[in-house]
Parts: sequence; structure tokens; C-alpha cells
Amino acid sequence: MGYIRSVLEDKTFKGRIFFAQYKPTVDYDQATIRTIERAIKATGHSKDEKARIYVDGLSIRKVTEYSNGLKAAGIGIRKVRGIQKETSDPLIRLADAAAGFLLDAMKRDNQEMNKLLREAMERKTLVEV
Repeated sequence: MGYIRSVLEDKTFKGRIFFAQYKPTVDYDQATIRTIERAIKATGHSKDEKARIYVDGLSIRKVTEYSNGLKAAGIGIRKVRGIQKETSDPLIRLADAAAGFLLDAMKRDNQEMNKLLREAMERKTLVEV
């Protein structure tokens, strides 16, 4: 919990960690593509800019699906790439830690986690899209 706490309290990450909730999630890939699209648009990304997208565990076969889905949504793409080992990329580690924290904070009745989530959303360190 120390790692995610330090990230969520660091002003460097304000407006840079995005998440979405889908209930029920029928198609994980489409939900992920929609979340990436919303996060990129929330940053003010213009269509002329080209985004680099890294997705934990994304297979080579899925790269085209993600690229096409994001392009169809008006996102300029430079690269979509799957990262196969979370320990190989610090941003994937950060995303994994944030996802784990969010899942735990939203599903458990833990006052410390709920408080940290509420404060991070108030500071806009975590942004729901």
C-alpha cells in the first residue's frame, strides 16, 4: 500500500491516472479500448497528435484490434504495443498497482483505502472517465 499511497499523494500524477468502471463487463477488450479513448480525450489530445499505447498482456493479434478501434474513435496512433511482463515496464507496474488498488478500494469495506480513493479523486490524481 505504501507504493500506491506515494503515487496518489504525488502532485506529479495529478490528472494523469485515469480509470473507468463497467458493470457488467461483457467485452473486456472493447471496454479497455473505450477507456483508453476517454483517457486520451480527457487530456486534450488533438487528432493530429500521435499516441503511444502500451497494454499489459496484449497479444500481437490484438494490437490491430486496439489500433483500429482507437483510430475509429478519432485517436491518432503512433504505436500500440503489448507488454508481456509487468516487471519490464515501470508504467505497466504503475497501471497494475492503480488497477489493483481501485478494485480493492471499490469492493472492500476498508476505511483507509476508501479515504485514500476519495482524497485521490478530490485532488484529481485519479480521474474517472
